[in-house]
Amino acid sequence: MLYKNSMRNSEKLILEELKQELNFRERIILKILKKYVLMIYSKGIIKGFNWEDR
Repeated sequence: MLYKNSMRNSEKLILEELKQELNFRERIILKILKKYVLMIYSKGIIKGFNWEDR
């Protein structure tokens, strides 16, 4: 249960950081595609810190 709460908190943090840089139209798209935005963001972080492939 603790893991789910920490995941929700991190998702909220990521979405709040992204919202600061977006305009109104982009915020609507973010709201609709929230699941996919979080998935792409997390995959990008994993790929960015995978230094073994370089």
